[in-house]
Amino acid sequence: MNNKIVKVQQGIDTLKDQFTNEDLERENEIEALLEDKLNECERDVNGDKPDRDRERGDRSGRGDTEKNDKLKSLQSRKKAIIASINKMVNQFNDNNKLIKESNKVTKTEKEMADLIRRNKDIQDDCKKIDDMINAGKTFAADIDERLDNLLDPTIQDIKDKYTDKNQMIDECDELFDKANAQIERLDNIID
Repeated sequence: MNNKIVKVQQGIDTLKDQFTNEDLERENEIEALLEDKLNECERDVNGDKPDRDRERGDRSGRGDTEKNDKLKSLQSRKKAIIASINKMVNQFNDNNKLIKESNKVTKTEKEMADLIRRNKDIQDDCKKIDDMINAGKTFAADIDERLDNLLDPTIQDIKDKYTDKNQMIDECDELFDKANAQIERLDNIID
């Protein structure tokens, strides 16, 4: 994703070279719109600066973020998935130790029911992790599509429109020059 973000940025930069000075106001407007869309995609991939600080642990003394905060960036989703997998693996390993112990020493019905409940909790955690992964894939596909739309049709459409506009201006200039020449010739004939 970050490579695609760089590619879109390069496309925006090449677009800047195509504008003439007369197009400067419109160029700034278009450039700002493209940059905003690109920055939004980058935030969705990497998180914005405050999010990145929170993900590393808030060192400003303001405290941690709430655990119920919606995961905003792909990076924060990735970290949450990895943390959930690590937690699930630790629970699984602990449960395996208890199962091995139960094979050596007879456990009560309550202890066995507790082992079964723990296994069900692990299965529930697996489902939650799978849901998180699928939501992350969907979010990544959305970001990828937005970057493709910026990269392919948007930038090329703008280039084509400005090329066409400049060609029309050149044609109008030629017609204007021809009309002025005709007017001058008629003025000479009248004089």
